[in-house]
Amino acid sequence: MNSLKQSAYYAIGILMMKGVSLIMIPYITHKLSLAEYGSLEALVLLADIGTILFSFGIVDAMYRYIGTAEGTEKRQLISNCFTLSVIVCIVGASLLVCPSPGWFTCCQSPSKATKFYYCSFQPCSMAQYPFL
Repeated sequence: MNSLKQSAYYAIGILMMKGVSLIMIPYITHKLSLAEYGSLEALVLLADIGTILFSFGIVDAMYRYIGTAEGTEKRQLISNCFTLSVIVCIVGASLLVCPSPGWFTCCQSPSKATKFYYCSFQPCSMAQYPFL
């Protein structure tokens, strides 16, 4: 019965996540221009690919090994996964930010109707108020 309850929690979480995404699509497409929405989708795609490439299977390892571990071994596995995740995040962030100031910039959208910030691989004009 316990596994059924946990499966139900997992299913509810997935349904809520997909439901919020489904509800937000009309709102986001109404508020953003075509170019802004394309930039947003490119960033989401980049994040998805980065997650696949740089996660090193940490989530799968957690499901496989931590579920069967007990006591101090379980705490050590969780600690290792967390430490590796933090190191990967720091290295990835430094690779994005450090190469040069104009390489990757985030700018305010040209549309005054939305207060949307986008990131691109091109420098912003100073009129767009770069915030990074």
